[in-house]
Amino acid sequence: MEIFSLISALETSYAKYFTEELGDKRFKHRQIIPLINSLSENPLFVVEKLGESAEKRKIFLIKYGNGSRNILIWSQMHGNEPTGTMALFDLFNFLERNSDQEYIKRWRSEFSFHFIPMLNPDGVELFQRRNALHIDINRDALALQTPEARILSDYRNKISPRWAFNLHDQDAHYSVGFSNKPACISLLAPSYNMAEDINDNRRDTMLLLGSAAKLISGFIPGMIGRYWSTYSARCFGDHFQSLGTNTLLIESGVYPYESNKETPRKMNFLLLLASFELLSQKYYQGESLQTYLDIPENKKNFYDLIIENVQIKIKGRIINCDLAINKDEKNIQSASDYIITSEIADMGDLSTEYAFARYNAQGMEVSPGLLLPEVYPSAQIDIPHFELSNFRKGYLYLPIKNHQANTKYPETKLIVVPEQFQAPQIIKPGISATFYLHKDGRTRVVVANGELMELN
Repeated sequence: MEIFSLISALETSYAKYFTEELGDKRFKHRQIIPLINSLSENPLFVVEKLGESAEKRKIFLIKYGNGSRNILIWSQMHGNEPTGTMALFDLFNFLERNSDQEYIKRWRSEFSFHFIPMLNPDGVELFQRRNALHIDINRDALALQTPEARILSDYRNKISPRWAFNLHDQDAHYSVGFSNKPACISLLAPSYNMAEDINDNRRDTMLLLGSAAKLISGFIPGMIGRYWSTYSARCFGDHFQSLGTNTLLIESGVYPYESNKETPRKMNFLLLLASFELLSQKYYQGESLQTYLDIPENKKNFYDLIIENVQIKIKGRIINCDLAINKDEKNIQSASDYIITSEIADMGDLSTEYAFARYNAQGMEVSPGLLLPEVYPSAQIDIPHFELSNFRKGYLYLPIKNHQANTKYPETKLIVVPEQFQAPQIIKPGISATFYLHKDGRTRVVVANGELMELN
């Protein structure tokens, strides 16, 4: 099958291979165990225990194929970067259910795939970047202080793969170049030296990435970036590249208005399958190096929301400016859940910046949200129209007795705070994005913890 048709068919059928057990990005190590056990029952897969994390969680190797060309693929060396792991289990489903396809038989005869689907299970448990020793595994390629880094390094040395895929997630606020497109997927052929020279191995990596990017670009138009390149000998991608293993970095960003990375997950799935066929048929060798170099470099100038043309009273003056708002997730309940936090990330002239959403507040003045004067027994407010009537007066903070930090209060859109809370008095970068917009004596819009709501 011609490769463009193959990837298009795989994109259409992807939903059949989606691993429902990993539908929420905050899955834990224990949730992949039954999936791995199931694979071990299929004779096409070989499952081994490679070693243990700092907290003694098992790190697994999954092997597929018996060819002479070794390919190493690992995910989640940063515990809060789950997209690659989710995509790998989708990939395993695909390989299981399509084992009789001629091109997959060809892959099995040519390649030996070595998957490490969760390198940092301790970080996963806390949904944090670093491991249990508070070390960034991806900065431990030289010192090898962590058991996880030693496992990865030792196994690469054992099999000497020609190709490796390093699966990561990136910050949601990167754009593709200076554009209004978020970076859904970013790609990098890591450097092998400080001068960032291009030798034959790095050139091949660039050719493969350029070829693969072309194959998926139609599914996420304008949303493929080139991850910024800065050589660091202690990073695994750069280190493996210097050892002669062609290493492809895949960074999963975001697709607008998705909470669980569904589209970046699918793009990882497609990128890996496309790469396998490109390698098998050697199609990438006919690609132009310029294809990779023309991928726009990431720029971190993307916000969740920009409110344009607001008036702010500061030190007796009225200034006209824009407000940029970003939201983030804060772990709660042992990182099995989260609460949203927000901040005013910037203010001033933001006409050249980009955001997932923009709101024109022409003629409206912004004021900090007010604290309700009464302390309530709980956040379960039963008074009819309580929220709306107080929003109209600019009251956005609800003080309650026995407030519990790091707790979700879904009962109300008001910001639930302890009774001793003091509301901000001025609008400035760094504070919570909680304020109201008013005009002609009426509150027209409220922003509560980064969520914008127009009032009728």
